[in-house]
Amino acid sequence: MVNGGRRGQCRGPVLDPAAARRDGSDPLFLQVKEAEKSVLEGLAGPAEHTNQGERVVTGQRLMQATGDIFLGWQRIRGIDDAQRDFYLRELQDWKGSVGKDVEAMVLDGMRAYAEVCAWTLARPCPLG
Repeated sequence: MVNGGRRGQCRGPVLDPAAARRDGSDPLFLQVKEAEKSVLEGLAGPAEHTNQGERVVTGQRLMQATGDIFLGWQRIRGIDDAQRDFYLRELQDWKGSVGKDVEAMVLDGMRAYAEVCAWTLARPCPLG
């Protein structure tokens, strides 16, 4: 288990490779991160979700065309008896990305990439 993050708690359990994907040789890393109140609450008012992890997950699902199948939330009581909200996600989702290669793209490749991104972002909202 690894720990990181500036605020709140962030853990990274490693699951048994046999329970992972493909041929069982890939380890599965999950990130468990504490979800605190939104910094926007002071301006926009309280969030509609009482669980801050659910608030984070709902926002990520609205923005992502294809979500992480491990994305979820949980409220737990710590050893200090305080309730905390967490969200979970796959630490490395193995999805393809252009990354730094965007600088090496030719104009036609950049145009095609921009079109795919636009179609992805223009999909209908899942909330109606």
